[in-house]
Amino acid sequence: MSNQNNSPVDGTDKTGVEHTGPELSRRSALRSLAGAGLLGLVGLPAMAGSVSASSSSFLHSGSCSRITGVGVGRNGTFTPVDAPAMVSPYHESGNPPWGSVFSADAQHVWYCPSGTCDLYQPADERIRLEQTFDLDMVPSTATLSVAADNTAEIYLNGTFVRTVGYYPPMVGQDVVPFLQTGENTLEIRAWNDPMYGDTPAAIIFEMKAPLPPQSCESTTIDVNIDIKPDSDDNSINPNSKGVTPVVVYSTDDFDATTLDVSSLAFGPGGASAAHGGHVDDVDGDGLMDLVLHFPTQDAGFADGDTEANLVGQTNDGTDVVGTDAIKTVGGKGKNRGRAR
Repeated sequence: MSNQNNSPVDGTDKTGVEHTGPELSRRSALRSLAGAGLLGLVGLPAMAGSVSASSSSFLHSGSCSRITGVGVGRNGTFTPVDAPAMVSPYHESGNPPWGSVFSADAQHVWYCPSGTCDLYQPADERIRLEQTFDLDMVPSTATLSVAADNTAEIYLNGTFVRTVGYYPPMVGQDVVPFLQTGENTLEIRAWNDPMYGDTPAAIIFEMKAPLPPQSCESTTIDVNIDIKPDSDDNSINPNSKGVTPVVVYSTDDFDATTLDVSSLAFGPGGASAAHGGHVDDVDGDGLMDLVLHFPTQDAGFADGDTEANLVGQTNDGTDVVGTDAIKTVGGKGKNRGRAR
């Protein structure tokens, strides 16, 4: 983590930056949701720890924030993105110097390119975070606290509020004059000074105001999968030492070849693909599908399971989930009727 720096963020570029949680944590979350059968109901922000605010009076950096651009260099070109801001494993909001400033729901967030996450990111890295929220009327009180690793510019509804450094953080800034009835947008542009090493830019914020409950929109794409495409009943022996084939079909709206195979997790156990997969037009519709194989035992099926999920991401970080029916066979009755 970097130290104090008051160098201003270059505010000339309106396209921002993106950061995600580490690949291991991300994969664990995907596997957990796959095992629980919940990914179709829970969007990506929830996996990142960014569920709706615990109080209707607070707006947290762990709540529905989105990274809308990434870039490197003081005058570098930013790349537009659209991804949830992911909780950073390298910043702890509960520790000094912010322990008495932010609640536990406010967490440092960032984006890691290409689905990977490393403490060492390109020098002079920048991210742009946005969060929108609705107000029935402008409240009489509204305060905003922000800290950044290690510098950030803050905007509300396109109007510059102030610049904040790593320490001391901005605490309890009155932002009522910047708010409006209807939709509001908080924008924070963070920049990490390379003099402190090639470390990620990160943001933490918390707004206290009479706000309605904030909900996170799911960005998960439902994909069409076929487990054991040559089988009528998709029978699986949980104790098999072989592999289970899974086809992800392309459609007019989804290109299966854009999947990041390394991110995919199959079954309750979150099995990884046994190889990089291959493309083939399995259903003869003229679109290339993705054919994968997963170690059956690693998938973690139990006697009585009737469906299986495949979860993961595309190369641009969008979450996907696919579900197909299965029939378990050859078991000895253990773990029958897995609790759902």
